[in-house]
Amino acid sequence: MFKRIAVICTLLTVALLLIYGCSKDEQIQVNKGLAARVGDVKISEKKVDIKFDRLPPNEQDKYKGLEGRVKFVKAIIDEQIMYQEAIERKIHLIDDVEEILEQNRINSLLAEYYKREIIDKIEIGEEESRSYYDENHEQFITKALMKAQHIFSEDRAKCEKWKKRLDGGESFNKIAKEESEDLVTGPNLGNLGYFNPDGYINWVGYSDKFGTAVEKYEPGEITDIIEFEKGFSIVKINEKVPARLQEFSEVEVRILEKLRGQRAKEAYDAMLIKLRKKYKPINYVREQMLKATRSPEQLWEMAQMENDPNDRIRFYAEIARRYENHKYAPMALFMVGFVYAEDLQDLTWAHRNFQAVIDKYPDNEIAKSAQWMIDNLYKKHPRLDSFKSMQKAMEQEETGNQ
Repeated sequence: MFKRIAVICTLLTVALLLIYGCSKDEQIQVNKGLAARVGDVKISEKKVDIKFDRLPPNEQDKYKGLEGRVKFVKAIIDEQIMYQEAIERKIHLIDDVEEILEQNRINSLLAEYYKREIIDKIEIGEEESRSYYDENHEQFITKALMKAQHIFSEDRAKCEKWKKRLDGGESFNKIAKEESEDLVTGPNLGNLGYFNPDGYINWVGYSDKFGTAVEKYEPGEITDIIEFEKGFSIVKINEKVPARLQEFSEVEVRILEKLRGQRAKEAYDAMLIKLRKKYKPINYVREQMLKATRSPEQLWEMAQMENDPNDRIRFYAEIARRYENHKYAPMALFMVGFVYAEDLQDLTWAHRNFQAVIDKYPDNEIAKSAQWMIDNLYKKHPRLDSFKSMQKAMEQEETGNQ
């Protein structure tokens, strides 16, 4: 009897040991690769890594090292706890919240689609970047920087007396502090700080007269009396860093970003045109608007808002056709040619419309731009993405020919 009981006990002990051992192995296997668990939701190490990699660099610095990772996982756990509680309380089923969640989902999908189908497919080599640099030096010229003091008065006669005293060797600082009528800079010896002669100048403001006058002087020199919008000043130049062309290596990253942005926009617009043909969308509000009688101003605004170049041509052409005596008509006809030239690359129709501008509005300023476009239609040039960029190209050409 006792032997039988002893055997049974031994068998139970072995069975319990086997069960315990298997459960431990299974537990290790189940938890392998997990960083945390909240209820039935498993948070894997991989998910933690992905969330960490998406953090901005300054945020990642907060969670470096083992202690930082523990803190980061705790933050994920807390987030999951709140999420599960929100689900249990059915917050996600509230109408407004459902709309927000759906819009967030759309935004996330669009962002990923844009990245994968457009951004990741853009390749810009150093040769293209350098070519852009060589053709657009004016974009990479750092503006001149100066540091100066001034003595100011609204009375020219007073400035003339100061100038004689300065020429006689009297201290500029003393006169500026004790007699200048500029109550802002005067107590600080007339200090204007650093400024770009073409830009904003402390107390002076934006003044072409002031900036042009001081720009021709060198450090240590005292200017003649400068007349500008507020009155009269005598200026002492303390420092001057001339404008310079930045090296390609200094601006290469900026050029890459600019070219990538331009290429992305072109690819995005082209993809939209292609996808519109595939899905055939119908904008009923737009159709109602098109049926209504529209003023030149409305047509012009519609053209500015339109992405499809063919629709932009239609709106501009309607202005030129229906309102040929309106002030917008010459520009609208020009823009028909411009869209044909730069967006659709249809040089024949572009030429016809530019010539029409010259023929119909020979005395209008836009006729000059139309002639310039005709002269450059068949020449190799960077794409002009706006009327403003065309004007800039015209000005650069005129400056180069002087």
